[in-house]
Amino acid sequence: MARNFNTIVNDENVQPKISGLQKKAIAVAVVGIALLVVGAISDSDQFYRSYLLGYIYWVIISVGMFALYALHNVVSGAWGFTIRRFLEAGVRTLPLMLILFVPILFGMHSLYEWTHTDVVAKDHILHQKAPYLNETFFIIRLVFYFVLWSGLGFYLMKLNRQIEENRDPSSLGKIQKLSAVTLLLIILSGTFAAVDWMMSLEPHWFSTIYGILFVSGGTLSGLALTIWLLVKFRGNRPLSDFLVPRIFHDMGTLLFTLTMFWAYISFSQFIIIWSGNVAEETPWYAVRMANEWGTIGWGLVFLHFALPWVILLSKKAKRNPQILSAVAIWMLAMRFMDLYWLIAPAHLRSTFSFHWLDIAAPLAVGGIWMAYYCQQLQGKTLMTVWDPRLQDAWHRIGNADAADSAYFGDTSSVKEGIHG
Repeated sequence: MARNFNTIVNDENVQPKISGLQKKAIAVAVVGIALLVVGAISDSDQFYRSYLLGYIYWVIISVGMFALYALHNVVSGAWGFTIRRFLEAGVRTLPLMLILFVPILFGMHSLYEWTHTDVVAKDHILHQKAPYLNETFFIIRLVFYFVLWSGLGFYLMKLNRQIEENRDPSSLGKIQKLSAVTLLLIILSGTFAAVDWMMSLEPHWFSTIYGILFVSGGTLSGLALTIWLLVKFRGNRPLSDFLVPRIFHDMGTLLFTLTMFWAYISFSQFIIIWSGNVAEETPWYAVRMANEWGTIGWGLVFLHFALPWVILLSKKAKRNPQILSAVAIWMLAMRFMDLYWLIAPAHLRSTFSFHWLDIAAPLAVGGIWMAYYCQQLQGKTLMTVWDPRLQDAWHRIGNADAADSAYFGDTSSVKEGIHG
């Protein structure tokens, strides 16, 4: 498994492919924005609810990619070197997501009950939570989250870029330690962001696990999108020179692990609240287990967890890029279903209703996000140019791949599928 680590460059087809994806994203964004304008004029309350759903769907992908980037800086697995550029582009979308939050600020009175002073004055619980749940402090925390995420993310990327450009590994220890701290800060700040943006939609309800759901779900979404992009560009150099079955196996294993973790956290929250049977907590689940909401909830059990879990149990499935990409796309759809189940009942309560704006908003925000994301990929190699850990990681992959060949037999057909 000889690899030339000194000639990691893009082939001539990479930039046109990125530009093509960007043009499609712009087209989707234009259509989505046009639909949002129509929706805002016809039903402003529904516009804000749908926009919040679409925004949350994409912002957790940015945060999730940031978490994966920090994770790779800590563990230095070979899988991370093949997706580092995709993750770095995701980190660079964080300032954009702060800007895209602005419509939600205009719609706070429509979305959040605690922004109404007359309601807070008559409600003892909201009155007690007012020092935290107020508009000024909400905006301050909002800015703080994105300054923290963007500041840490851009600084880590700067350190990694210096290593690549100067071929000086002296900063590796600093990057590893800072990334470990960054992971903890992402979990903590992500928890507060989840409370602010999602849980406070129903300010009487609370859960100490809710924030972990936000971060784990975002990391799962970020990984799913990254896998889709990796498979999309797998036939282009330099990725085509380095993608071996073991890399896809590791990516599939990580997707499997995050799926299991999401399911564990989701079930833990449910069983603790439901068995506790506390009046302030159980109504949240009572609404989401009734009527069509209950159908969606059971759908999440089987379609978000059981189905991908069964598929990803297979080593051969994880090594097949087409199957892995299909599972990743499916998980992106399930992540939308999960967020809809979490967010929409806050306003609709026991009445189920799916509005066309619930599709238009994710398309609009997603089109803008993907167009900007592609811009961040332009002019950069699809892989790390130089890293002292890269060759050692590939040596470990070579040993693992040799052992896998002994287990699976001839893997040439799998490799042809990867590079084809």
